[in-house]
Amino acid sequence: KYELNYTSLVGGVIRKRFYWGYSCYSFNNNYMAVLFSKVTQWGYAATVIPDDILKYPYAACSQQSIIMMGVLKKKGFITRKIEFFGNNKIGHFAFEVYYKNSWHFHDPTLEPDTAVLNKYNRPDIKFIAEHPDILFAAYKEPHKDKSALFDIFSHYSYGNPNSSLAPNAFIFHRVTKILSNTIWIFFLIGYYVLKPGRRRLPQ
Repeated sequence: KYELNYTSLVGGVIRKRFYWGYSCYSFNNNYMAVLFSKVTQWGYAATVIPDDILKYPYAACSQQSIIMMGVLKKKGFITRKIEFFGNNKIGHFAFEVYYKNSWHFHDPTLEPDTAVLNKYNRPDIKFIAEHPDILFAAYKEPHKDKSALFDIFSHYSYGNPNSSLAPNAFIFHRVTKILSNTIWIFFLIGYYVLKPGRRRLPQ
């Protein structure tokens, strides 16, 4: 019961810790990512670094999953991401954790009824998608549209065990944070080198 109790406890904390919504960088803490997102697409400014996500009151499905997966992996659990993308082009992220020789589904943002899922020993997403009665019971509130709910949860793909949810974005944010804090040095050096009227030192 330790595994079920511990993962449920962490899930409960994550639910209470965040409001739903994307936490994004600002010009104050990563202006390079913000500028890049403005000329490409806004998602590039949505942080995926766990310590940065924890600085905000809001976190979207992928961000809350990143936090919870990170906590569980530090305790020795194996996790894998679940990516949903229904026919109606509605996306979602959640994950599974492995213990007792099976995978167990967690969804910290849409907040399914834990009592319903625990009744079936926290089944994996395959079991839930194949049993619409359990799916609808777990997501009874506030998801009224059963067809849309089933569309999302019947179209999913797995990530590799213990892989990062967004490895490319993680590297991008690390690099842009460093550049945001240091690039002014290169401009200063360039200004000094190219400064008009600067005399050359005698050879």
